[in-house]
Amino acid sequence: MSEPESKQTVSKSTLATTVNETTRLIAMYERRRMVENYLLVWMDDNIDRNDDDRKSILVQLETVANDVYIFIQRDECIDFLTDIRGIKMFLLLTGTMGQQIIPLIHDISSLDSVYIFCDNKQQHEIWAKNWTKIIAVHTSIKSICESLQMGVKQLQHNDVSISVISANERGSGENLNQLEASFMYSQILKEILLDMKYDGEVKKAFIKFLRNEYLNNGSKLKDIDRFEHEYRPESSIWWYSRESYVYEALNSALRTLQSDVIIRMGFLLSDIHRQIEALHKKQVDLYQGNTLRVYRGQSLSIDDFNKLMQNKRVLISFNNFLSTSTDQNVSLFFAESASEKNNTVGILFQMLIDPEDSSTPFACIRDASNFGEENEILFSMHSVFRIVEVQKLENKNPLYQVDLKLTSDSDEQLHHLTKRIREEVSGPTVWTR
Repeated sequence: MSEPESKQTVSKSTLATTVNETTRLIAMYERRRMVENYLLVWMDDNIDRNDDDRKSILVQLETVANDVYIFIQRDECIDFLTDIRGIKMFLLLTGTMGQQIIPLIHDISSLDSVYIFCDNKQQHEIWAKNWTKIIAVHTSIKSICESLQMGVKQLQHNDVSISVISANERGSGENLNQLEASFMYSQILKEILLDMKYDGEVKKAFIKFLRNEYLNNGSKLKDIDRFEHEYRPESSIWWYSRESYVYEALNSALRTLQSDVIIRMGFLLSDIHRQIEALHKKQVDLYQGNTLRVYRGQSLSIDDFNKLMQNKRVLISFNNFLSTSTDQNVSLFFAESASEKNNTVGILFQMLIDPEDSSTPFACIRDASNFGEENEILFSMHSVFRIVEVQKLENKNPLYQVDLKLTSDSDEQLHHLTKRIREEVSGPTVWTR
C-alpha cells in the first residue's frame, strides 16, 4: 500500500493489510487532531479494495463517521483496537469473523459497541446475545448506519467533560495546582473567548479548518458550504443543536481541551453563549420567582462516580454546553441506557435552579433549536453546581440519582476559586493571558 498523499486520505478511509501498515496507521492516528470523538473500524477478511460493493458501503458508513479504518487481517485489527487510546471505537464485523474475534476484544475499554453484518440474522443472533457490546445483528448496511447513528448520538450525549472540586479546595496558593485541569482551563478559556472581538476572518479560518478535516467527505463538505453562506450569530444555537460536525467538533475540542481548535471556534462559542444569555433575560420573568427543576440522564465512569461518593456537597462543573430537560422520563431513559454499558454507572441528575440568581446563563431553546424540543433547557459552558445528595434508585442497578443545585454568584467557594484563577492568569490583553 503506497503512502497516502495526506492525512485526509486516512480520515476518509484506510485499508490495512499488513502489520507494518497497521503500525503506521496507529502512528498516523496519534498525530491527527480529531474533530470527532469516535472512529469506526470495519473488519472483513473478504474485502476487495477495488470492489464496487465495498465502495458503496464505505460511502454510506462515512455519513456516520469521518474516520473509517478497514482491516482484512484479524490480528492487525486486534492490534489496532488494543493500541488506540483516548477515543471510543465502533466496530463492524461479519458474522463468522465476529464469532472468532469477539472473545478476544470484547473487554477493550475503548471499544464502545459492535455491529454484526451478515446474511443469516437468525443464526448469528444466537451467539451474539451473549456479548453485551454487540448492539444488533443486521442484514443491510442501511440498518447498520441507522443503528450506528443512534450509538454515536448516545456516545456524544454522555461524552461531557466533568470536573469535581472537593469542599476544601478554595483556590489558595497551595492547592490551585491540585485543581482538575479541565475546571481551570475551561474557566480560563471561557473568559478569554468571551472577551475577544471577532471579525469575518475568524469564521473563514474555521471553515477552512473544517474543509481540511473533511476533505474527501462529500456530504459534510456540502453542509459546510451551507454553514458558510447561512450562519448568523442569532442562529448559533440552531447550528449547535443539529448535532452535526459543528456539535461534534465543538464538544470534542472542549472535552479534550484542544486550545487551538477551541480558539478557531471562539466566535461560535461566544455566539452560543450570547444567544443563551439573551434568551435567559427574556425568559427569567416567566418563572415568577419559582425554582426550576431540570433533569439529565447520562453515564459516568467508575472513577468519576467514586469522586462523587467520596466528596459530598462538592462542586461539580460541566465544562461543555449542557443540555437538560424538564421531562424526567426522557432523562431517565438516557440514564437507564447508559447503565447498560460496561465500566460505567447510569446517573440521573436532578438540578434545582434559581432563575434570578445563577452563576451561569441558561434558557429554554424551543424556538432557537433545530429540533424545537419544548422541554430542552441549555446551559452555557462551564456551569457549576453543588452536589446536594447521591442516592441509589430502587430496583434499578446500577442507577443513581444525583441531586444538584446551580451555584449562585454569591457562592463563597466558587467566588474564591474564580478569583484565584483570574489572578493567576491576569494580563493586559487576552493573548497575554
